[in-house]
Amino acid sequence: MNLTRPWKIFDEGPSIANAKPLSGQGFNEGSAKNFTADDIRFTTKGDILYATFFGWPENRKVLVKSLAAGKVSNVRLLGYNDKLEWQQTTNGLAVLLPEKQPCDNAFVLKIM
Repeated sequence: MNLTRPWKIFDEGPSIANAKPLSGQGFNEGSAKNFTADDIRFTTKGDILYATFFGWPENRKVLVKSLAAGKVSNVRLLGYNDKLEWQQTTNGLAVLLPEKQPCDNAFVLKIM
């Protein structure tokens, strides 16, 4: 069975910084509200990195700060078939999203 695996970091964004500390095992994001496109969670499968973000930005721009280093060759948005505009800079991977969001919940960038 091919499952996704953790990446070198779990996340980036403001929701985890505002989460309550854990007193045992489990997740601590349940108290966070208003997830945004800045709240990103990472998993991998083989050589592919998946970056899930939890809000659709009004300006249609997502910045994955954790990808300021490394080599990105392609970026896709799951549920969207056309090419995306993207650029890797010293600030991170900047992605311009399409005008219409492909779903209503979480959004996933497939990064190769």
